Amino acid sequence: MRDAMPTMRSVMTPFPQTVGPEETVAAARALMAAHGIHHLPVLGPDGFLGLVTPAAAGGAPAEGPVRALALAPAVEVDIGAPLDRVLEQMAARHLDAAVVLKEERLAGIFTLGDACRRFAELLREVFPGGPHGDSAA
Repeated sequence: MRDAMPTMRSVMTPFPQTVGPEETVAAARALMAAHGIHHLPVLGPDGFLGLVTPAAAGGAPAEGPVRALALAPAVEVDIGAPLDRVLEQMAARHLDAAVVLKEERLAGIFTLGDACRRFAELLREVFPGGPHGDSAA
């Protein structure tokens, strides 16, 4: 087992795809499809504005700007933030993503999918023998 709590630097997806607020919904959909992503950060002149998700983009007019969507919020954390605290913030706010900032600039993204992958790794490390046949039946 590890000795120290992982930080966002070690668990985030670095340098995520982004769009500007004037980009079209069609372009955002295409970018998400091409890269197999479900959380697309929108960056304006003053920084992070929110996330485009397939649900938000799904019924929106294709030629409209992404700024017109109901952008999903995300927890905003520093790149050195410990993973346990970020997970607590995500759970407390019922959010499925955190944007990771380094010196107030987007450095990465961490989603519930990332959290599930990390948890699966931890479970395999803690329980290397696999399932023990615990049955509820």
